[in-house]
Amino acid sequence: MIAFHTLKRLPFVAKNYPLVFSANASYIFRMGEINLLRADYIGKVGQTYGVRQYRQSIVKATPFSHSPHNATQNKSVRAFEKLNRFSAYVAKTFWRNLNLSDKKMYKHNAVAAWLNPAVKNHGFQLENIVEVIKPNPSLAITSVVVDFGAKTASVTFSNEKFNPLVTSEKIFVALVTNNGTVKAGGAFDAISQTLTFSWDYTDFVTLSVVMFKSSVLQGKKIINGFCLYSEDTGYVIDGILYTSLMPLIGRPHYENGILVFDEQDVEIADNILHFINT
Repeated sequence: MIAFHTLKRLPFVAKNYPLVFSANASYIFRMGEINLLRADYIGKVGQTYGVRQYRQSIVKATPFSHSPHNATQNKSVRAFEKLNRFSAYVAKTFWRNLNLSDKKMYKHNAVAAWLNPAVKNHGFQLENIVEVIKPNPSLAITSVVVDFGAKTASVTFSNEKFNPLVTSEKIFVALVTNNGTVKAGGAFDAISQTLTFSWDYTDFVTLSVVMFKSSVLQGKKIINGFCLYSEDTGYVIDGILYTSLMPLIGRPHYENGILVFDEQDVEIADNILHFINT
C-alpha cells in the first residue's frame, strides 16, 4: 500500500515502487492509499474518496456546499444513524433467522432497508418497527425489572407456537437506548423464560426492550411477534440528578444555590420544565 499526502505539481517517485508521476501534471492526494495489485484506492483524494463496498472498488465525490445543515436535515441524519446502529446489531446477532439476502448489499444494509419504514417524520422510533414486524399474541413481554444504579435488567417473556406446523423458533431481544445504542441482547431459545442483562455504564435516559421472533413455517422464516417496553431513568439514579443525561446544548451550572439551564435547552409550560432538544 502507498500512502500519499498533499502533493501538487511536483515530480514524485514512490519509494520501492516503479510508479512515476509527471511534473507537468497536477496531482492532489490527501491520505489516499493505492493498492497497485487491485488497482483501487482507499481514502480521500481531492474532492473524491475511494472505498471498498461489497467486494467492489467505489469512487465517491464529496459535495461542496457552503450551506450548513438545517434542523430537519440534522434530525434525518440522527434518525438514520440510529437505524443503522440497530440494524447492525440485528444483522450481527440474528441474521441467520431472517428471511433476507445479502447478494446485493452487506447484511446490515439489507436489515436497514428492511426496517426503513420505521423512519417517519425524519425520526427513527422503535415503536414504528410495528410497520415492518407485526405483533403476535403468542409472544409477550410479561415483566421487566430495570435497576439503573446496578446497571442490570431482567426480562421475562412468554412464548408459544402460533401454528402447530411451526417447526422451530428463535427470539430476538435487544436493550436499546434513546441514543440508538444497543446495550445488551441477542438470539435466544423460544421458550418462556427470564433473561438477565447488564451493561457497563448508564449514559442514556430511556431504555427500551425490543423483542420479536422468527418462526419457521413450512420451510419459510416468518418474522413476527413484535414487542416493545420502555422505561425512563428520569435523570435520577440512586437519588442523584444527572444533568449529563439530559438532552442539552448548553452546560447547566449553579448560581447562588440555583441550577441554571440555557434558554435554548428548556422551556416552562404549565409550571412544568420541558427539554426542547428531545
